[in-house]
Amino acid sequence: MAHKAELLGYQGATGEFFDTLQELYGIRLEALNVDEKLLLLTGLFAYHLNSTGETMEDVWKPDSNSPRSIEIFGILKGLEEFEPFRQFAFAEALLNQVKSSYRLHQQFLKQLTKAGVEEALAAQVAAILASGGDRTEAECELVSEVWAQVSQVDERLAKRIEQAMGQE
Repeated sequence: MAHKAELLGYQGATGEFFDTLQELYGIRLEALNVDEKLLLLTGLFAYHLNSTGETMEDVWKPDSNSPRSIEIFGILKGLEEFEPFRQFAFAEALLNQVKSSYRLHQQFLKQLTKAGVEEALAAQVAAILASGGDRTEAECELVSEVWAQVSQVDERLAKRIEQAMGQE
C-alpha cells in the first residue's frame, strides 16, 4: 500500500493534517479523473477569489442530476472547515496529481505510437490510462483493443497498460 501522502499526490506531506485529508478524501479522489480534479481545483480557487464570507453553496452549484458533480461539491464543502493555507496545501497536492497524470499521458502517447498504434487512437488511450478515476465500459473496451495490438509488439508496455487499468 502506498504511503498515505502519496495517494494524495504530495510526496513531502507528513503529519496529522495530511493523514486526515487522506482519510477523508483519498479514496474519493482516486475515483476522479483529471478533468474532475481540475474542476475541483477550479471550484476551490473560485471560492477563494469570490469569497467575502460566502459559503461554498454561494460560489458553486453542483448539477443535481450528476452524482459526480455532487461528489465534487461534497469534497469542496468539506474543505470549507479548514483554514485557507490548508485548503491551498490540498490544492497543491491535487495539482501534483494532475501534473503526474499529464506526464504519464505523454509517456503513454509516445510508447503507444512507437508500438504502432495510430496516433489519434494512441492519444485517446493514453488519456484514458493517465487520467485515472473510474472508467466507462467503452473506455475499458477501447484500451483492451489497443492492449491486444500492443501485446504482440511490446510486452513491457502491455504490462504497464494492465497496471494502469488496475489489472495485475
